[in-house]
Amino acid sequence: MRIGFDIRTIGKNRTGDETVTLQLVDNLLSVGKRNRFFLFTDEKLPVLISEIEKRFNKKKKETANFKICSVTPSRKAFWTFWSLPKFVKKNPIDVLHVQYITPLWLPKKIKLVTTVHDISFARYPAFIAKKDLMLLKIFIPLSLKKADKIIAVSEFTKREIIKVYNIDENKIEVVYNGGATKEFFTEASDDAIFKFKEEKKLPEEFILYVGTLQPRKNIPFLLQTFVELKQKLAAKDEISNLSLIIGGKRFGHNYDSDIDTKLKEIKRNFPDIANQIKFVGFIADDDLPMYYKSAKLLVITSSYEGFGLPAIEAMASKTPVLTTDTSCMKEICADAAMIYRHNDPEDFISKLQEVVCDKTRRNKIVEKGMKRAREFDWNLAAKQTMNIYRKLK
Repeated sequence: MRIGFDIRTIGKNRTGDETVTLQLVDNLLSVGKRNRFFLFTDEKLPVLISEIEKRFNKKKKETANFKICSVTPSRKAFWTFWSLPKFVKKNPIDVLHVQYITPLWLPKKIKLVTTVHDISFARYPAFIAKKDLMLLKIFIPLSLKKADKIIAVSEFTKREIIKVYNIDENKIEVVYNGGATKEFFTEASDDAIFKFKEEKKLPEEFILYVGTLQPRKNIPFLLQTFVELKQKLAAKDEISNLSLIIGGKRFGHNYDSDIDTKLKEIKRNFPDIANQIKFVGFIADDDLPMYYKSAKLLVITSSYEGFGLPAIEAMASKTPVLTTDTSCMKEICADAAMIYRHNDPEDFISKLQEVVCDKTRRNKIVEKGMKRAREFDWNLAAKQTMNIYRKLK
């Protein structure tokens, strides 16, 4: 089988999107050795294409079952609706796998698969830039109808697609993301963690957030609740010494400007607390496992998630997770995380205090987290995806 895969997220510092594409494709190359993969990028420069190729394991090069294909022109919508269809017409494939928006025309023999991580844009349209929202409103329904199969990354996302777009449930397959790679499960010594904190100029004790800084991530709530936490529990050493580290690209696509408003307010009214809040920017893949291992806990305050990959990565790193009860988070975390009522600062503070101050409770969450993290496997995700391709043929 000749399989085409859209890998444009690789090399774009797109946090979860890039990680999922890289890990899924890397494992597809292993489980689908008898197939030929064509990995489509919009990068033009040979040096950048070479860098993308290096992201895959060296052993895959020995099998020679994949090729990085530069498809141009690279303008976003033009690429999907014209450049890619034109390329696959000249270079025939059997299956094309993209994310969200699909080409609206393809040679009839090509089967089309699209992965949908979440439909936050439909549930929270106010959080999306008007231009992006208009394109999504027009092309997502068309893409879901055009696709031969839709892959949802959770049962929650599948239900959402059915409710909002009235899609036949038999057209949708759930394939969980694989979760954490071996780097997250690998133990780190106290000395290694100490050196990492020194190198990155991180505080001794900190709460960690990792992800995009879009409105649905609810970062202003996290900032405000951190202030309330410090005020209410200032007498407790475990709390007074805590800092807040936020990993994510500032001023990236669809950046939440309310973050800056809230930060200015905190700096003006609570300068000492403001000094305990640090934005570290986009965290590179090589550094991410050590950020988790160095953190006291990971917090997820999102209003809407399709999967919640950071939760699994933190669990694998023996870092407890405090997460909201919205969307897919209960499904993904099960009983392996501390879960608070969404947008309830008192419940957030109570649960955070319990994780930080109650060692017995903390150890139980860490133990359950390790077990839960091992239930998500990239090799399994690749096998399930390959089965979908085969059924289409």
